Amino acid sequence: MSSKILHGVKEMFSPKSLPLSIKSVEEYRRYVKTYGKLPTKTFNDIVGHIESENRGLYLLLMPPGSGKSFILFQLLDEFTAKGPVLFESFSNSSEKFKSFVNTLEVRLAQSIANWVHTVTGKTIGGNNPELLTVACAIAEATGVHIPLLFLLDEVPLEREESKLEENIQYMETFLRKADGLAGFKIHVVLTSHAISADLQEKFFEKLRERGGLQRYNRIRTFNKVELAPGFEDEARDFVKKLAQGFLLDPYLVDTAVEMLKRGFVFRHVIRLIDGARRREASVDLERDLHHALVGELEKKLPQGKANISSRPDLVLVDGTCIEVKVRFSTPDINPLQHAECPKKLYIIVAPESQNIQGARVIHRKADVAQIVSALQALKAEDKKTYEGVLGILAQTIVTSILPDITQVPKPQPVLEDNRIRLICAILSQMFRDSKTQTRSYIAKSSVFKALLHELAPITPAEYKEQLEKCMKNPVASCVDLASDISEKVYGKTIFRIEGSKVYIGNFCIDQQF
Repeated sequence: MSSKILHGVKEMFSPKSLPLSIKSVEEYRRYVKTYGKLPTKTFNDIVGHIESENRGLYLLLMPPGSGKSFILFQLLDEFTAKGPVLFESFSNSSEKFKSFVNTLEVRLAQSIANWVHTVTGKTIGGNNPELLTVACAIAEATGVHIPLLFLLDEVPLEREESKLEENIQYMETFLRKADGLAGFKIHVVLTSHAISADLQEKFFEKLRERGGLQRYNRIRTFNKVELAPGFEDEARDFVKKLAQGFLLDPYLVDTAVEMLKRGFVFRHVIRLIDGARRREASVDLERDLHHALVGELEKKLPQGKANISSRPDLVLVDGTCIEVKVRFSTPDINPLQHAECPKKLYIIVAPESQNIQGARVIHRKADVAQIVSALQALKAEDKKTYEGVLGILAQTIVTSILPDITQVPKPQPVLEDNRIRLICAILSQMFRDSKTQTRSYIAKSSVFKALLHELAPITPAEYKEQLEKCMKNPVASCVDLASDISEKVYGKTIFRIEGSKVYIGNFCIDQQF
């Protein structure tokens, strides 16, 4: 059979490549239908700010494949019926961005016409800038400001000094024009590829000098996309769907979920899954995993010394010799390897276990060939990411092993924390009539102020200033802050937030109320 035919057969039966970018509304809808829509803290934070402020500028500065465009399409989906949304993609082209700024009024009029059609089903002429004037007048006369959302994808931020100056000039012109729209609540969300800290500082400094930033009372930069707290189970289902029917090793699933929680570039999560499906095993990476597991065990276990001729991976304070074996298949182990050790413990990470005479065995079933293949795909793309993911994987496996190595005392009954009881009582009242609330409803409720009062004494220093502002003037984004505080202090979330919807979190899961 020719190599060309072999290649065709391989392509026919190879797993379908996972999408690395979303370029259109149609692609976004197909993606959501196939894999679902995973809630992220980044998306929730932006929605909270939009619901709280009159003017906001939010910059997603991240590497390609981070999920920046996906967040814009989520925002488009979330706010299309609530007000005009102007979505533009520039593909890092300065010329496209200039054209957009120069024709902004016409594009805004079209976005208003699109919104009217979405809400009423009626079509009005959208090419006339006079429509913008009419909308502004109606909003001013009624005193009801209309939310206007700009979603600007792949905005050019050039590294060259000359191009940077020009782009800043047009950016300032755009921000000034947007701010001049009376009767609208203006929010700008823009994405661009990650830039250096120096360039980012220069960008903001020059915009500030020109007066471009002073017009916006909320300015925030995001450098990564993190999973929203409380959605770990949904993240596991999402990862499994990305595998497209391929059965991933449970340790890989947990590792991918942890990557999502920590805000790893989404492209690397996909690489991990793609690599697992290709099963390209590497003995070198098998050794890397072994060394990572030993290193993680050294951090967790008190160590001693043994006066023996062999060299086990670890020796515990009680003289137990620990040997870690990571194998693609059933390990071939010499039972006399550490014969001089008074106590021997073998940790076997492999598809199958093995009995070893005179030694205790802890086995963790794992498809090592699949795991190593996944790691190989990451190492080929980005060594730093590979090392980070290897560390997460080692932590995940060792965490499952530690209870079998050490005697973990049963948890003693803990006196009920009066603050927890009060917080749960407040939440019970807040969600008494409905399982789902909005940020605005919660922020305006009298019981929310009581909740903030209970959180105040335990709030970490990094959140105190924000909490003080929220206690004086509770706004929608304060709901996200309260959940962040509970997550930081208790490891549980008061609220489970998904875009504009707020549910009760897992904070009171053990409480009767």
